[in-house]
Amino acid sequence: LEVELASYPLIPLSVDTWGSLIFVNQDPDAAPLADVLGDLPERARSAGLDLSSDYTLGDVREYHLRCNWKVLVENSLECYHCPTAHPTYSRLYHTGPEGYDLVSSGFCSSQYGKARDSAETEGQSGDFYVHYIWPLTFIGGLGASLSATVIIPVDADHCVLRWENYFPPGTEQSEIIEYSGWFDALFKEDIDLV
Repeated sequence: LEVELASYPLIPLSVDTWGSLIFVNQDPDAAPLADVLGDLPERARSAGLDLSSDYTLGDVREYHLRCNWKVLVENSLECYHCPTAHPTYSRLYHTGPEGYDLVSSGFCSSQYGKARDSAETEGQSGDFYVHYIWPLTFIGGLGASLSATVIIPVDADHCVLRWENYFPPGTEQSEIIEYSGWFDALFKEDIDLV
């Protein structure tokens, strides 16, 4: 079998980084990553996200959802539903104006939930934050961890939420399991909504 390579050229891709994260874009006319991110790197850094650190993959989970990807994104961009839909989160982190903030700029938005006093007594360290990059990416963290979440559209009525959680080298396996279990419960509460 002979294949004429000129008939099957490689597709040029744009590749750029934000700290230790690698972004690949198939659109040759897409804006540079720095333009898309705008002031997000500075906001993320001031919230405690350190992308210059070494992280080790601790857990990967995929959730197959029976909803359009836009419904899942919309649900994830606010916390009005948190007091009733996420009782554990709401017990540990502020969801009202006294400690919850939503900042939006260009293609990105950020949510910040300040830790309540109960968070430390229940083993959670630091404030909660998540940064959304339009259209399908969420970068977040809690304490020293880093999570990368991508929503993958499947068809008009289905999508996949892929969550990867990274930890500093040397993190105890028991911490990874506890943290992953906490987020698993949080995601399942959201899945019930959509």
